Amino acid sequence: MVDVSIIIPVYNAETYLRECLNSALAQTVRKKEILCIDDGSTDRSIHILRTYARNHQEIRIISQENAGSGMARNKGLELAQGEFVCFLDADDYYLDETALEQMIRACGDHEVKICGSFREMKYVESGRTERLPLHRDICKGHPDGVELDYYDYQEDYHYQSYIFCRKMLKEKKIVFPPYRRYQDPPFFLQAMLAARKVWVMPVEWYCYRLGHQNLGEHAVYIEHTLMGIRDNMRLAKEKRLFELQKKLVRRINEEFYWPVVRRFNENVFKLLSEIEQDLLDKKETIRYWKDICRYYSLLDSYNELGASYYIMRMMVETRYKGIGIGEYLRNTGIGTIAIYGLGTFGNALYYELKNSPVRIVCGIDKNNKLLDGLTVVTDVKDAGQCDAIVVTPLKEGAVIAAELKARTGIPVYTLIEILNNVEKIHVQTCE
Repeated sequence: MVDVSIIIPVYNAETYLRECLNSALAQTVRKKEILCIDDGSTDRSIHILRTYARNHQEIRIISQENAGSGMARNKGLELAQGEFVCFLDADDYYLDETALEQMIRACGDHEVKICGSFREMKYVESGRTERLPLHRDICKGHPDGVELDYYDYQEDYHYQSYIFCRKMLKEKKIVFPPYRRYQDPPFFLQAMLAARKVWVMPVEWYCYRLGHQNLGEHAVYIEHTLMGIRDNMRLAKEKRLFELQKKLVRRINEEFYWPVVRRFNENVFKLLSEIEQDLLDKKETIRYWKDICRYYSLLDSYNELGASYYIMRMMVETRYKGIGIGEYLRNTGIGTIAIYGLGTFGNALYYELKNSPVRIVCGIDKNNKLLDGLTVVTDVKDAGQCDAIVVTPLKEGAVIAAELKARTGIPVYTLIEILNNVEKIHVQTCE
C-alpha cells in the first residue's frame, strides 16, 4: 500500500516547478506517489512534468481543462491511493526530507488522523526565509510533538502544513468547494472537525513562497472568497467556534476590505448579510456594515443597484479612507450647502453630512420629499443663503448643475464630482 499521496495542482508554474518536484521526490517515505494535476497550463509546465515522469515512477500526471486549484486537488483526491494525503502548491517546496516520514509515524503511534508541522515563508524579491509562528509555541519542550484539540486552535489557514488520513476524508466526503479563491479553508475546517484531535510534530516541513502571486485576483474573485468565509462562518456557528468567527470577521475587515468595497454588488451584499447573520458574538461586526446597510436600504430596488453601484461604493469607500465628504467640503471653504434632489443619493448625502462640519441649509426637491429635521423647498430660489449646492441625481446631474449655476451664480457640484475629487486626494496622499 502507498503510504502517502502528495497532490500538486499545477498551473503555469514553470519557474518554480522543478524545485517543488525535487523536494517532493526527496522525501524519505519509501512508498509515495506524487499526483501532478495540470490545470490547463499554457507555459512549459506540462513539458517539465513529462520529463520528470519519464525518470521517476512515483510521478503521475493528470491533465484537465482549467478549473482552478480546488478542482485539481479534488481530482487528486479521487485518484489517490495513499493511506495519507498532503497538498503541495507548485510554487512552494518541502524543507526537511524526513518530515513526511516522521509525521506518518506519529499518526500511527498516537492514533490520530491528522498531523501538522512547522512552516516557513520565502520572499521572492529578497530570497529571505522567515520562520512562521504556526505551532511553535505549543511544541516548546516537546521534542516528540504534542497533541492538539481543534477547539483550542480554531484556525482555518495553512492546510498545506498537515497530512490527512485519506479514509477519513473519503468517509466524511470532505472535498474542496468549487471556488476560485478561499477554497482550502472550508476543506481544512471540515477535516479538522472530523479528526478533532491532531498531533503536531516540531519539524520544519512546508515553505510558502511569497511575492509573485497576482494579488489583484483577490478582488476579481472576492465573491468566491466570501463564499468560503460564509461556509466556515456557518460551520463555526454550528460548532460554537467563537475564536474562529473573530478571525473570519478580522479578515473581512482587514485582509479583504478593499476587494469587498471595490467589487461591491448585489451578490457581495447578500454574502455579507449571510455572514453577519451567523455571528455568535454580536459585538463582532463587519466594520462598514452599518453604512452599507444604510445606503442599501435607500435603494428602491435591486435593479437600481446596477446604475448606482459606483456612487454607493464611493460613499462607503471615502469614509473608511479617512477622508469624509464633510471634511473635504469644509477644507475647500464650503461650510453650508443645499442638497438638490432627495432621492436615493440625496438621502445618502444627508445622512453622511448630518453630523459633519458642514451644515445643510435645506433640501431642494420638486416632489417636496420630506426628511426628518430638514427644511425642504421645491424651487432653488427659496433655498436661502448657502456656500454651494450639491446635485445628487445620477441621470443628467451635470446638466442640472449647469442650469442651477446659471440661475444662482453660486458654486454648484454634482455628488459624483465631489466623490471623484475625494478619491484624487486619497491617491495623492498614498503616493
